[in-house]
Amino acid sequence: MPKFKAPNGMPITCILEKVPCIVGLESISEDGTEVEYDGNGSDVIWDEQKPVKRGGSFVFLDEDGEEWTFDQLTKVEE
Repeated sequence: MPKFKAPNGMPITCILEKVPCIVGLESISEDGTEVEYDGNGSDVIWDEQKPVKRGGSFVFLDEDGEEWTFDQLTKVEE
């Protein structure tokens, strides 16, 4: 597979993904705008992990964590 770089010249090293999780609550404010977590951590739902897309294109990250869509990347000639 080819390698790609970002417009800033940095190599693309990751793809952005969304992974839902369940977090226990201690309480909810009267108006529902604030929550207090129970401090027991999060249960990650790995089976629901999905790549993030913007405008129909996957979102990739360079070495510094900057986000780019595929149309912004340049193929690295080896």
